[in-house]
Amino acid sequence: MLHKLFSSKVRIELLSTFFLHPEKSFYLRELERITGEDYKNVSTELRNLESIGLLTSSKSGNLKYFHVNPGFLIYSELKSIFFKIRGAPALLKQVLSDDRDIEYAFIYGSFAGGTENDRSDIDLMVVGEMLL
Repeated sequence: MLHKLFSSKVRIELLSTFFLHPEKSFYLRELERITGEDYKNVSTELRNLESIGLLTSSKSGNLKYFHVNPGFLIYSELKSIFFKIRGAPALLKQVLSDDRDIEYAFIYGSFAGGTENDRSDIDLMVVGEMLL
C-alpha cells in the first residue's frame, strides 16, 4: 500500500524507521544497515527529506545524525499512517488473524492513546477460547 503512496522504496523504509522510532537519531551507515538499502540511495533520500523539513540533522564528531522533525506540518498524520501499516497494530493483526478461536483483541494503554515512546510496552487484551 505504501509503495502506491510513496514513489521510493528507500523513502518508505526510511520513513518507517523514523516514524516507528521518533525519539531516536540515526546516522547514515546505521540507516543503510537497518533498511538494507544502498548507501547512495539512502543518502539521496535523507537529503530530500531534510530539504523539505521532515528530517533535521545534527553533528557529533564526524557523524551526522538524522531525526524526524515533530514540528513538520503533517508529522502526526504521517506517523499515524506508518504506525497503522508497519507498527505494532498491523503486526498483531497479522499474527492474531490465524487463530480462529479469538473473538476479540484490542490494544489499550499508551499505544492506544498515542502517547507511546521507545520504552513503552504493548498492552493487549485477547478474548476467546483456549484448549488446555
